[in-house]
Amino acid sequence: MASNVIISKTKIEKPKTDNMKWLPLILIESYLILTLLIYQFGLFKWDTQNTFKFWIYIILYHIAFIAGYIWIARKSANCENIYANNIIKKINPIFGALLLLYVIYVVILYKNTTGYDYSNITSLFSEVAKALENPGKQYYEANERLKTYGGQKIITAVSGIFSVFFYSLIPLATYWWDRLSKVYKALFYAIILLNVSVNVSVGKNSGIFIMLFYFMSSFLLVVVIKGKEQIKTRKSFIFFIGLLCIFSFWFFSRGMETRIGSVVTDANIRNEIQLAEIQANQAQTDKTQSNQNVPSKETERSDIAKIAPEKRYTNLNMPLSAENLFYGVDNYLTNGYFMFSLALSEPVEWCYGLGSSDFLRSNARSVLGINVSSKMLESKLTEKYSGLNYFSSIYTSLANDLHFVGIIVFMLLAGMLTAYIWRDAYFNKNTVAYLLLPLLAIFYLYFPVGNILGNNITMFFAFFELLFLYIGAKYLIKKRIREEDRND
Repeated sequence: MASNVIISKTKIEKPKTDNMKWLPLILIESYLILTLLIYQFGLFKWDTQNTFKFWIYIILYHIAFIAGYIWIARKSANCENIYANNIIKKINPIFGALLLLYVIYVVILYKNTTGYDYSNITSLFSEVAKALENPGKQYYEANERLKTYGGQKIITAVSGIFSVFFYSLIPLATYWWDRLSKVYKALFYAIILLNVSVNVSVGKNSGIFIMLFYFMSSFLLVVVIKGKEQIKTRKSFIFFIGLLCIFSFWFFSRGMETRIGSVVTDANIRNEIQLAEIQANQAQTDKTQSNQNVPSKETERSDIAKIAPEKRYTNLNMPLSAENLFYGVDNYLTNGYFMFSLALSEPVEWCYGLGSSDFLRSNARSVLGINVSSKMLESKLTEKYSGLNYFSSIYTSLANDLHFVGIIVFMLLAGMLTAYIWRDAYFNKNTVAYLLLPLLAIFYLYFPVGNILGNNITMFFAFFELLFLYIGAKYLIKKRIREEDRND
């Protein structure tokens, strides 16, 4: 009888059209193809290496993802006889508890984010004021503090465990918005601004962008799943997303300006160094093969430096702030693909499943004494090419554990999982599936940059906690269906 309180047999009205089952596939593929077009034809002119292998692998990865998605999506959801979550009547008390857990999460993570002691939290808003004036200075000072501090593993572990509440709050608030009291709505925005302020205080763009994308994806999901009429009751969300969007891109541009000056100049210098080193390595290889005297790398580099450098970017002649925004976003989305093209020349060494996750790699090194850094493709490339940019696409990251061929299987499974989760969220109104969707959206958004789920401990914990809950709930639901079928 107790289980009837949690899970009840509910007939869910089938949507008027099945076309929406293809929506995630269309959005994900459109975005990833757009990043490839920007890479090939955008502002920066990348000198792609291993061109044939690069495009063959990229095409195979996309085909595998599409095939996996279609395989699951073409099967109709059973909307006539399923088990759905009961409508929770006491929304506000539950949401209040989530808000409290969210505040605890932000406070716990404060020290590991800023490098300051908890006593310094009272000076948060003065640090925000400094960051608005010079985010680059705050960024570098925070990095120095964190190097000295080193972080506390207990804080990291607790924040990871609590992260599921952090990543559930925004989608649940969006979903329940029209049923929340005005007090809880006001508290929600205040607590979100607290979290944004912590990231701003240390000049970090990534945390603010993740918050923006989480709001956007959660809002769009509610509109798609519950209907366009939800827009009328969530106008404050549109206003908040608009403000956060303007601020995020301004802060990004200002941050780049105060960190490195001009994104164009910095990226162009890096690109020229990369080009020179590639040519030098190739020249050295050619001379070795022809049994000629091989000059030192330094000599070859100086010879290449005498050649007039090719213009590596398209000049738009715009103010520095706008330049940093457009060129910065372009460089952010594309340099990982260039790193992937370089990685195709390197031998792959298995990293024991640790190569695609900073979090797992760090813990394996400190707890088990296993260090795979030297085996990683990224380490080999940064050692070989001094001008290499930091970001790595997810393909390079995953190749450390799966090889380039194994990523095809990964993409097939990713497509299948995405289709499963979307089907349950949209057709079956599965709450846990709905909570997983914004995390998946961020995961695919960061594909050109790296494995965000593997590198961000809070997202890592939140995703797998929700995924295990989703799988467990699916098992219990199917078990209950079988029991009722036997009874009938």
